[in-house]
Amino acid sequence: MTHTVLTFVTKVKPDQAGRLTQLLDQIGLDPEQNTYVPFRSLKLLHFASFVLHQSPETPEHGPYLVFENNFDGELNGYLEDLVVHASAGLHQIYSCCPDYTIKSASDRQGIINYLSAHVIRPNAYHIGNTGRSAARILQEQQLRDALEAHADTLVQSGQPSTPGPLLANFQQFVRSDPRWSWIPGVGPRQTFTERFVAWFKLILVALLVLALSPIWLLPAIIWLLVLRYKEGKYRFGPS
Repeated sequence: MTHTVLTFVTKVKPDQAGRLTQLLDQIGLDPEQNTYVPFRSLKLLHFASFVLHQSPETPEHGPYLVFENNFDGELNGYLEDLVVHASAGLHQIYSCCPDYTIKSASDRQGIINYLSAHVIRPNAYHIGNTGRSAARILQEQQLRDALEAHADTLVQSGQPSTPGPLLANFQQFVRSDPRWSWIPGVGPRQTFTERFVAWFKLILVALLVLALSPIWLLPAIIWLLVLRYKEGKYRFGPS
């Protein structure tokens, strides 16, 4: 499973910043199920945030809306899911931006094109659990909660606490419940190609560093010698 991290950055009309702040505050009251962007309904989404950035030091640049997203798969699939659940809310939000020319929330392709034109991708980012989709994380959370509840039931009923019978009991609990039928076919987190590409990039960077080492090694040695000379002069020079 491929994870994508990116941000949509758009200018905001200065006279619309107050209205946009109120709208974002309403979203913040119920991030999961609000009527504008119901984040819980987005099946590919791991994390998202809206930030209205206003810098008092540079007011001439105006306010900016920063919409950060971390999701499964590629951008096109995520945007399609986003506009299905949130086209009306997105239309209200981005109507506060000077270059937003979409006339109706029903123009989903127009909204997709607008967001695609304002993508900013990071130079570097971190994925805590590589390859775990949002759906899999939610499934595993539900399984963990169910196992904890079952363990509490076993303790209360005085069931044997030796490892062998306990393991068999939990295994039977999982096998007998159709909610966990997905477990045998959960599969690896990453395909062979995804793992290969990650290692290939790492090896390529290492080879590039080695290839360029003659270029930066000599300046580094000179810098180190100059540094040691200045340290010695400071330490042993006249007071």
